[in-house]
Amino acid sequence: MVYKNAFKRSSVQFREKEDEMKESGIVRKIIEYINKPAINKRFKGYAWKNHGGLYGTKGLPDIMAVIQKGKKSFFLCLEVKTPTGKPTMLQSVTLAKFAILGTEAQIVTNLDEVKKIIEDLE
Repeated sequence: MVYKNAFKRSSVQFREKEDEMKESGIVRKIIEYINKPAINKRFKGYAWKNHGGLYGTKGLPDIMAVIQKGKKSFFLCLEVKTPTGKPTMLQSVTLAKFAILGTEAQIVTNLDEVKKIIEDLE
């Protein structure tokens, strides 16, 4: 029994490290960062994950968010990819449509890129 529990813990730790490399882990970190209230943040935000599937709209970005900096609000559309991942043609076209409408629409691979995008919003 002791060995079984020890194995479970090590497999959970392995999964956590593995998630950091997966798109789902990157998405989770970005959403937590935007949604988490903090005294030292210079913005307020609300972000959500778009879930694909049978009834979802194909091509929508992984994360959509509303960011408030001062008295201005911004709408973000973020397509998350691993460093080796590439967007589909439909994802690229959808991001371009959002960008044409004045939305901040980007492909990101990590949390630091999102922090930079939010920092540069004016």
